[in-house]
Amino acid sequence: MDSNARMGGRSGFVLGALVAISACGNVGKEASVPPEVTGSTTMPAAEVAPQPKPYGGPVAFSVVAEGLTASFTDESEGTVLNRTWDFGDGATSVAAAPIHAYSRVGVYEVRETIADGEGKTFDRTLPVRVMPFPPELRNGTARPGLSAVATYELHYFARPPLGASHLDIELTGPAGLAELDVKFGSVPTDSSYDCHVALTDGAARCTFDAPRAGPYYARILATKNFADASLKASWNETVAEAGDKKSGASSAAQNH
Repeated sequence: MDSNARMGGRSGFVLGALVAISACGNVGKEASVPPEVTGSTTMPAAEVAPQPKPYGGPVAFSVVAEGLTASFTDESEGTVLNRTWDFGDGATSVAAAPIHAYSRVGVYEVRETIADGEGKTFDRTLPVRVMPFPPELRNGTARPGLSAVATYELHYFARPPLGASHLDIELTGPAGLAELDVKFGSVPTDSSYDCHVALTDGAARCTFDAPRAGPYYARILATKNFADASLKASWNETVAEAGDKKSGASSAAQNH
C-alpha cells in the first residue's frame, strides 16, 4: 500500500469519527433555527430639541415711570448673550428689568445695548421723561377751569385698574389753542407719545380700548393762551370687579 492510500484511509477515519461525534451530540435535540426577522429594522429618529434662534434685532423695551423712579423691561426676542442699560444720567445696569431712581426732573435718553452669541450688537434709544406725580384724574370726574399761556404745559395722570376697558381722556375747550398728548408709563414728550390730538371743534380725545393697568400721563400743551378748558378721564370696570365690590359691601353690612 502506498503512502497516499495510507493517508486517504487515515483521513477517512478521522472525518467519519467527527461526523459520528456530531451526530451523537444532536441526538434528541431539535436543530436551532434563527427566528425570522420581518418588517423594518430602522430605529426611530431621536427628537432634536429646538435650538434658540440667534438674536437679530430690533431691540425692544418698555418703561413705566412712577414719579422720579422708572422701571425698565427688556422685551427683545431671541438669544441675548448680555445687555447694558445707559439711563442717560451716568448710571448703567446689566439687569434684564432694572429699576432706576433719577435725582431730578428731566428728559433722559435711555439706551439699551444687546450683544448676541455671534459678537453682534444692537441698540435702541428712547427719551424718558420723569417728574413728580402730577394731579390724578379720577374715573368720570372732570378737571374744569384749566388755563395756560402759550408754550406752557399742564400735566395729569389716570390710573385705570386691571381689567378696565375703554379708557377715554378728553380735553374740551376753545378750538385751536391746545394739544393733548397721552402716553402710558411715562410723561409724553414732543417725539414720544401714544396719542397726539389737536384741540379742534372744541374737543380732543384719546381712546384706548384695552388699557393696561398703570399710569397714563396726559399733557396739555398750550399753542396759544387759553382758559376755561376741562380735562376728564373715564373707563369701564369689569363686571367681576363690580360683583366683588357688591359682595364685599354685603359682607360688611352683615358684619355690622
